[in-house]
Amino acid sequence: DHGGAACKGSLAETRRCEHDCTQAVDCAFSQWSDWSSCTSGDSEAPQTYRSRTVEVAAINGGKPCAGIFQETASCTRPPDPTLPCQFEAWSRWSACSSSCGGGLHLRKRSIQDPAQQGGELCSGKLEEMEKCNTFRCGGPAIPCRLSEWGDWSACEDGAANRQRERRVLQESTDPKEACSGALREVAECSRAVDCEVSLWSEWDECDRSCGGGQRFRHRQITRGASGDGRRCPANLAETEGCHVAPCGLQDCKLSDWSPWTPCSSSCGAGAQSRARHVRQAPRHGGEGCRARLNETRTCEDTPCDVADCIWGAWSDWSTCTSACGGGQRTRERHILQAPEVGGRPCEPVDKEQIEACNLRSCDESQCVDGLWAEWRGWG
Repeated sequence: DHGGAACKGSLAETRRCEHDCTQAVDCAFSQWSDWSSCTSGDSEAPQTYRSRTVEVAAINGGKPCAGIFQETASCTRPPDPTLPCQFEAWSRWSACSSSCGGGLHLRKRSIQDPAQQGGELCSGKLEEMEKCNTFRCGGPAIPCRLSEWGDWSACEDGAANRQRERRVLQESTDPKEACSGALREVAECSRAVDCEVSLWSEWDECDRSCGGGQRFRHRQITRGASGDGRRCPANLAETEGCHVAPCGLQDCKLSDWSPWTPCSSSCGAGAQSRARHVRQAPRHGGEGCRARLNETRTCEDTPCDVADCIWGAWSDWSTCTSACGGGQRTRERHILQAPEVGGRPCEPVDKEQIEACNLRSCDESQCVDGLWAEWRGWG
């Protein structure tokens, strides 16, 4: 405007840039997202979801992505664990196709456990072939000899890979049998990350109220293992029996105790008892009663009076058994009071006494008037 100089030059530029269109790039998935919540507002969602996307698209003939983009699982049952693909062990090498001059033999393997729930896919050969019996027919040939593998390089400063090498110790004397095999190997640096799992959930409700039911609890993998880390446990869900008692089960029941009976003794040590009975018998495998039906205990109402033993008085002497020439007469006594309630026992004294009487000779002509004996006590 206002007489200024006009613009001179292009408004856009283009230039050539180099791009490698020969190197194959395989497709790669992103990591799985977290499982969606099983709670939606105030209600429980029946399903939980997770997804992943294509992080690197396949180009230049690279392998396309193989797998699902979204997974769903029941909220009442935890998702199955993520398991990587596992190869079987290699088979033995087959017999060489030629006894000399160079032949081939092979070995095979197959997939033992396919990847599950988005686990890492198997990557590697299912069949290998190598030369064998390469020495010349009709004369010994010096085969190629390779050294042992060297040590792996250190995984330092966050290195993603490590490597090791070997070298050719002896070239083959046969030009047609050149050395074959890798002289350098590269492997991922092993970073040990232990698997982590959540705590067990609470046991859910038993599915039966009697007769044997089941209840369930689960836990989840919160971080997968890598490198030489501790592997994840196989048991992420547990089931146990509950309410195993048969339906209609009835346990034994006892009545209340009866009152204590009166004491068996009015004084001193006695005994009294009480009883109960089976009020309800067990049914359908119910638990039987395991308790006493009778009980006894000591009782002592009042202390008893102590009574010592007392001997009675001697009776009168009996009539002499002979009027002359010597006879005998007796007297006795009895226990007037037996000992009671721990009283002093009777002394060990005579209960009956005997003595001689009328000792004069019967030949004496002396007249002796008769005498009455003393009266005995009243009976």
